[in-house]
Amino acid sequence: MDNRFISLTNFKDSRSFLHEALKIKYSPRGKINYADFSRKCSFSSRSFISEYLKGKKKLSNESLRKIISALKLPRNYSLLFRYLSYLDNDLIPRSSNVKSIQKKVKDIRTKIQLEFDTESIGMQTPLIKRIDTFLVYSSLGDPDKGCSLQQIKQKTKLNEKQILEILNSFKKAKVLKEKNGKFYIVSNKLDFLGLNEKQGLVELIEEVSKNINSKKRSIVQDDKNLALFTTVSLNPWDKEKVKKEIQNSIFDILDKYQSDDGEELLQVFTVSHSIV
Repeated sequence: MDNRFISLTNFKDSRSFLHEALKIKYSPRGKINYADFSRKCSFSSRSFISEYLKGKKKLSNESLRKIISALKLPRNYSLLFRYLSYLDNDLIPRSSNVKSIQKKVKDIRTKIQLEFDTESIGMQTPLIKRIDTFLVYSSLGDPDKGCSLQQIKQKTKLNEKQILEILNSFKKAKVLKEKNGKFYIVSNKLDFLGLNEKQGLVELIEEVSKNINSKKRSIVQDDKNLALFTTVSLNPWDKEKVKKEIQNSIFDILDKYQSDDGEELLQVFTVSHSIV
């Protein structure tokens, strides 16, 4: 993990956060160039960023999107800036409220700190490539409230033996602790364990595909599920942009509705590929 940005977790408002992020971004040059960054954000006014930092302007959803895109921060830091900006610029979505956004800010700070504090985890690679590993991990819920074995069974629909095997592996990897019959997640490191390696991803996709194939009829017929396929024509130089925007959009939607206390698990599997 890139630890240059850990200082950003100390800031309580979006303007201070952005100023520090720009200091980091422009540190090789020795001085922040506000006009240059405004240009990279595609703002018509080259003074927009400096005026925002001085409190003379507020952000809209569109200007916030442009700044996040130009900053190119690691995902959790981008989310932290987004939520701080929601609070500072009256941008809280209708589906949320001040309290829920404040909780998201707190949770993101905790996740970043855990990533920073936790040493690399020696998880067994075959375990990470199994769907049930992700089901159990996602079912663990609020880190402060914990989750009982019965609750995990209800959410995952897995048998007790499968669940205990995975929980024990999490304990060995130091991402989980158990207390008074409940399991508490202590790190979100699972997201970073080898799935960027192409072979690991290939094997995970194979298992997901087998699972979908065995349940394809029920997946399509159940109104609670979404099955979508489409093909579009695009310019080859836009392919990377499209891929990135699709990925960011999916995560933005999931972050918007994600609830640690949720009673159901949602699985999302997306693959886009070019015909060349």
